[in-house]
Amino acid sequence: KQWQIPDKQLTQTDKPEVLAFNQWAADYDHWLNQQGVVDPTVLMPALIHYWDSIRASMPQRISFYGFEELTPLVQTFMAHCEQQGITVDVLPESKITSQKTALAFADPKQEFIAAAQWAHQAVRAGQQVAIVCPDLAGDRELIDTTFRQVFEPYHILDPNQTVHPDYTISTGVPLAQYPVIKALFLGLQHNQTSSFFTHIQAPPSGQLSAAEYTDWLQRALGLSGWPGERVLNSIEYQAVCRFWDVLQQYKKADKVLEKQTIQAHHQALHQQCADMPFQAENRSAKAHILGSLEAAGLQFDGIWITGCDAEHWPPKPEPNPFIDSIVQREHHLPRSSAAREILFAQKILTRMLGSAPSITLSYPESIEQQASTPSQVVVELIQCDFTPSSMQTQSVFEQCQTPPDIEVYKDYEPIPLAVKDRQGGTQLLTTMHECPFKALMINRLKVPDHTTMQGISYLLRGNLIHAVVEAYYQKGRTETELWELINVVFNKFNDNLAHISPTIVQVEKQRLLPLLQELIQQDQAREFTLQAVESKRHVSINGLSIRCRIDRIDSTEYGCIVFDYKTGKVQLSDIIEFPPSSAQLPVYLLALAKEQPIGLGFISMNSSGVNFVGMSQQDVVEGFVVTSQDDWQSLSSQWQQWLDGLAEKVTAGIVSPDPLKGDATCRNCAFPKVCRWHERQYG
Repeated sequence: KQWQIPDKQLTQTDKPEVLAFNQWAADYDHWLNQQGVVDPTVLMPALIHYWDSIRASMPQRISFYGFEELTPLVQTFMAHCEQQGITVDVLPESKITSQKTALAFADPKQEFIAAAQWAHQAVRAGQQVAIVCPDLAGDRELIDTTFRQVFEPYHILDPNQTVHPDYTISTGVPLAQYPVIKALFLGLQHNQTSSFFTHIQAPPSGQLSAAEYTDWLQRALGLSGWPGERVLNSIEYQAVCRFWDVLQQYKKADKVLEKQTIQAHHQALHQQCADMPFQAENRSAKAHILGSLEAAGLQFDGIWITGCDAEHWPPKPEPNPFIDSIVQREHHLPRSSAAREILFAQKILTRMLGSAPSITLSYPESIEQQASTPSQVVVELIQCDFTPSSMQTQSVFEQCQTPPDIEVYKDYEPIPLAVKDRQGGTQLLTTMHECPFKALMINRLKVPDHTTMQGISYLLRGNLIHAVVEAYYQKGRTETELWELINVVFNKFNDNLAHISPTIVQVEKQRLLPLLQELIQQDQAREFTLQAVESKRHVSINGLSIRCRIDRIDSTEYGCIVFDYKTGKVQLSDIIEFPPSSAQLPVYLLALAKEQPIGLGFISMNSSGVNFVGMSQQDVVEGFVVTSQDDWQSLSSQWQQWLDGLAEKVTAGIVSPDPLKGDATCRNCAFPKVCRWHERQYG
């Protein structure tokens, strides 16, 4: 409507999103007519329509000032006013002759540090300055952090979130993200189980109107003493005041919102706060960090325009997806084409270049490790090239750091194992294979792994599957008794499952049932005799006594096959590639030397189903790779030598960090802050 596009052009399309939007717009217009109200898009046409009724109250002169562009609808209104004898004019903006400086920096961080240092010096000189950022919403966090470090180097010592008196950022963050408001909604969402409303009558049940909900919430918050007895700082006080305003706005929605549950009202109010940008007021600030549209037309003692790269000036076109793109280009709608973006960027930059006597323009030579170039639109307007900056762009903390005299101490001397300690499970070898330092922490220092995960951990899930399969085969249960068996096993793990939601535990039971049924069906299709389940064995490897528990041994007409249950993803390469990913299967093979197994592998039980992954000398297991006897013996010999080497490292007490797969191993380790391997590798 602002661009006066004929309805016929809007409806001549077969795009479903455009058709859906047109239908919504028609429904919206119908609703406005039913309610007898108008919105801003039809205000000017309504004024023209009812002109005879309002002419007496219209002024004799109307002036337009500060518009980036006048839409066709505004121009139509201006022409109508002139026809009716009203003087209409567009006031020109005063332009200041400015001195321009164009600088290039290595990256956005260096650029913002330089801009902050410039603004700090200008503020100390009593000047009003602006720092313009074309992507202020995306760069807000980096900008705020950088300016705080420059304006207030010791702000990290003050844990309270406060408004800095010397600078302000125009773009706010969602009101719902401010701690005092976020804590409120956490309390509202959990009021049935928390102490948030301990001294308050339980919230009403059933369907409530927006007005009823708002009245209840105001009473509840008043009785609870929210936001607390502590004196609020400036940001908290303003955030709370803004919340009360939002609550009153929500109450006014009573005419358009249907009655709903209190939980639905909580969610709707939270969404309204999440959609509400909030920025605490700071009227004393002399440095103003603004977006490009906000800065155009304002006058300052100095302006620094950041981000003058080709990506931001002009920005890429973003046509409205609900209006046909051809129609948008024909009527020159905002963001509709590259040509329009160039013209609009030139308008904005021209206005800013005449808004201060001192103009600094800058761009980063790389953004997220990608090379960038200066904007040709900017270069043509200022008629000069960008030169590398010689400004000191180290942060205050970096400037304070001086290379200290470091005493080098070799702190990873081997710590040999005492003879009495040369025993343990396969974990001794597997962790040594993954990283000697990890083996030290887990096996010798007994440091618990504090890494946590939501729901049932991989270790607990594996223990549950082992226990259920063992109970099924050892006690001879039938397939129809599986569900009862699963419940019995889970009851034995009550202590381990106590901190987990009953719903998650029930889902895990239901997940296990089809996996076990699939395993039983695959076993019934094979010809074998179950030889052992959870078979305990001991084996000596190069002076190290290793105990192991073999998950399952099947006997076939050709010999026995060894299985290890896995709940995660496994691949054949975990076995046949050297060295293997784990010491388990090689230790099992060595422990069963007398039985001379003809095959070994994994039974994988996870979301993809039940799969057998392994190798054997005979084709007796579907999914196993058949290998020759020579290859089998060669691999067995390699494994023997490899296990001897690991055992030697364990007894020698090797402890220096040496992750098997580098960063990939460290990501799954609980001790990176102790060993500091990554810091020594990458600085």
